[in-house]
Amino acid sequence: MATQAISFSNNSEEYPINLNEKLIQSILACREYLLGLCSCCYTYKGSDHPLHRCSGCQLLAYCSKECQKTDWGLHKPVCKQLPIQNGQNVLSEVQKLKKEVRKKHIEALKAKISFALTSNRHINAECSNIEIEEEVAFNTYHKFAEDMIEWGRVCNICKEARVDKLTDCNCHTVSYCSEVHRKADKAHREECHDLLVFARTFSYIHKNENDLNLPMNNEVDKEYQRLTRMEFNVSSMKDEWLDAKLAILSERLSHPLTILFAMQESGLGTNKTPVESVSSLNIHVVSPMPMLDSNMWEMIVHRLPQLEELNISFIGCRMEVVNRLNIDITNRLERCKDCKLRDRVITYNIHPEHYHMYFSSMEYSEPDVIAVFNNKEMSQNEDDNVHAITSYRNMTYDEDTLIILTDSDCDELKEGIRVINEARPVDVIMPAQNNPFRGFSSVRGPISKPIINVRDFMACIRRR
Repeated sequence: MATQAISFSNNSEEYPINLNEKLIQSILACREYLLGLCSCCYTYKGSDHPLHRCSGCQLLAYCSKECQKTDWGLHKPVCKQLPIQNGQNVLSEVQKLKKEVRKKHIEALKAKISFALTSNRHINAECSNIEIEEEVAFNTYHKFAEDMIEWGRVCNICKEARVDKLTDCNCHTVSYCSEVHRKADKAHREECHDLLVFARTFSYIHKNENDLNLPMNNEVDKEYQRLTRMEFNVSSMKDEWLDAKLAILSERLSHPLTILFAMQESGLGTNKTPVESVSSLNIHVVSPMPMLDSNMWEMIVHRLPQLEELNISFIGCRMEVVNRLNIDITNRLERCKDCKLRDRVITYNIHPEHYHMYFSSMEYSEPDVIAVFNNKEMSQNEDDNVHAITSYRNMTYDEDTLIILTDSDCDELKEGIRVINEARPVDVIMPAQNNPFRGFSSVRGPISKPIINVRDFMACIRRR
């Protein structure tokens, strides 16, 4: 695949990101099933916005007839596959089945819904030309409908599903048929706050789209200050969405701060040069979801006063250039006033391909640091495994290169280190540990692990 480069330097004040309108719409149309929010506009239930359940399936709720009407074109084929049975939604009896049997029934329901959505889309396509927004909406609704099955509105303890018995938890993601069952659900209490922040964050993004107005601190350090933990000075701020804004900010800042922390603790090169003394850095970020936000990546040069040149290359074989981290994708990558004044050179490059393909290309540049966010993404299946082993050998080509690995699971991270060591022997500079700069995560998983943060754990290695 051809390389797409996005860059700016001394001779270019800013560089616009020109992307297909369809890609831009795909992130804005992103949907999540949150049973305690309006399924169309993601408004919270309140005295001014009481939610009313869909009478056909009782799984979705709307704050107004207008929202229900707007959503009906997508929801109609799904609703017909999930009819009310004996006064309860169809998921009640399914969720009461034993694990293996339940899994088969859920997969069957997902298959029925997928077929219904696809068939309905074809019918609509034959009737008229589907606009970009409509096409994207159909694509994103598949995932939304599958989450309806996974997170369906039933009591989180006994799976009761009669609508008159259920009360939604404050986190807007689970329900209970009684206060007794709410108090009995100790496992959820540990996850409730994170899920509440997740719901509020998604609602905030959906309502504000491009205008996120994050409480960003753009101060430039005159002397290097060691990183200890992620902190925000918000004592004077009064904002009803502050928790959501800080969550979004911490998720984005976690990428550059994780790299900064690793360089601080491990040093650069075999001589372990202190990061605060370097004047140039070449960083490779291996991730399927690159974050194209100069406000965040400039944090590296703002924290390193001696740094004059920063080059960041994003590499990934299943790369989604437009993703939840790039809500401001239509904006420009632009240096701050201080970076312009000091004539700092900052370059961004995108390489949507396997790392070993980039390694063999003319665009390859030797890195000081390689950060692999989500180690398991390297080997999702047998074919990728072959690519991963080759890529790991290329990553460990130079003994001066610091390699940072992150994962949502500590055991998976250790397994990744073992696989890399088999490809080429390495020294573990920083053993697998909790990442103090993991930040918030906007990735919701299955009920067994509601929030998945691929930066939960980190490790650093270098060629032996």
